Amino acid sequence: MKLIVSPIPASITRWNSKGNALRILTRYEEAIQALSRVLEIAPNHTVAWNNKGLALSDLNRYEEAIQAYDRALAIDQNLDDAWNNKGKALNNLNRYEEAIQAFDRSLTIDPNFIGAWNCKGIALCYLQRYEEAILAYDRALAINSNYADAWNDKGGALSGLNRYAEAIQAFDRALGIDPNYADAWYNKGNALYGLNRYEEAILAYDCPLTIDSNNTDARHNKNIAVEALKR
Repeated sequence: MKLIVSPIPASITRWNSKGNALRILTRYEEAIQALSRVLEIAPNHTVAWNNKGLALSDLNRYEEAIQAYDRALAIDQNLDDAWNNKGKALNNLNRYEEAIQAFDRSLTIDPNFIGAWNCKGIALCYLQRYEEAILAYDRALAINSNYADAWNDKGGALSGLNRYAEAIQAFDRALGIDPNYADAWYNKGNALYGLNRYEEAILAYDCPLTIDSNNTDARHNKNIAVEALKR
């Protein structure tokens, strides 16, 4: 018996492509409308549910985003992207334990999902489970040692344990990959401050301020370091 596969209606492809293009253009409301049209035609279109969740997350509408991801996962529980995206939305709602569960589901499907390892580390850091977070970041870095975000976030976890010298090494690894990584410069400044190396901290804070003169956190911490140097 010959298996006949029904073609995907052209209207679905058009609306889905339009939704993705609008999201790239940061026209998120319009993207949601386009993806909703896809779902009117094909309610079981998991990609559209996932992409709608992403657009809702872009608008900080995380509860609605989770609902969209759940719709995708109700159709297919093996969507590692949807589990990871749900975890990120839960992180943004400070629901870190649930986020970790979502990242673990994603990693069960794809143990090499580097973004899920890093996001799991972030959730663990929010729970001050720094040692576990470092293990998660190390898993990400074992997959790609040039992952600047993982080096930066690992440095943050090390700072949480007051292991500032090691943290600085991690931030330097991030900066070796991306010299304009403002968060890594800022975090390095904080670690240097933690070691009472105020002059170096000031220099580190100056780097994100060079990138963005309106970086209020860097300016605030630089001023604190300047005052500490005077004492």
